[in-house]
Amino acid sequence: MAFLTNRPQSVRLGNHLSPTLILNTGVPQGCVLSPLLYSLFTHDCVPRHNSNIFIKYVDDTTVVGQISNNDESAYREEIQSLSVWCSMNNRTLNAMKTKESEVEHVSSFKFLGVHISEDLSWHLNTSTLVRKAQQHLYFLRRLKKVHLSPKILTNFYRCIIESILTSSITVWYGRSTDTIGHYKATTGHYKATTGHYRATTGHYKATTGHYRATTGHYKATTGHYKATTGHYKATTGHYRTL
Repeated sequence: MAFLTNRPQSVRLGNHLSPTLILNTGVPQGCVLSPLLYSLFTHDCVPRHNSNIFIKYVDDTTVVGQISNNDESAYREEIQSLSVWCSMNNRTLNAMKTKESEVEHVSSFKFLGVHISEDLSWHLNTSTLVRKAQQHLYFLRRLKKVHLSPKILTNFYRCIIESILTSSITVWYGRSTDTIGHYKATTGHYKATTGHYRATTGHYKATTGHYRATTGHYKATTGHYKATTGHYKATTGHYRTL
């Protein structure tokens, strides 16, 4: 219980440290044990009808139900059962969209950041990802103007832009051939933006390589000079002893 109660917490910003606050609710974020404890806590939260599925992801739970012949009874009973479980376990359920109202029919639904269309074409999802990634390319161009290094530009791209383009890519990539061109165009724009820095660093490497070759030749020349003068000193020294 020491892991869940009397946990001290404070915030540090630069040299400033906030007063300590004692927490007795929830679980620490970023801890490996926290999602495991939550999974154990919600282990008995399961659907009662075979036509319904509970999808649990970390602390997010989604109810997916199959409605056939406009019969919503099994789905509504599932929501009611889930509401009772939440009340018994001090959880809060937002069921305002399903209680005493007709289930809305939509052409697409956003689930965990992924737009799922009714025809599973994935066109809307990939278009949304590409548009969001292209908006962040503006900041990449701004970073280029302040002459940051290629390493920083690449890190920014991978953390901010590439992470958007590859979000849930194993789900939608194989079925979205109509929008792959836009995807490649975005990554191509990144290469065009950072290509200037690659050319600059290439010129730098060529310049420093020539410098190293020049200094290497200089060292070889001076080394030969030292060897020659050393032989001369040894010869004249032998002459003096005679």
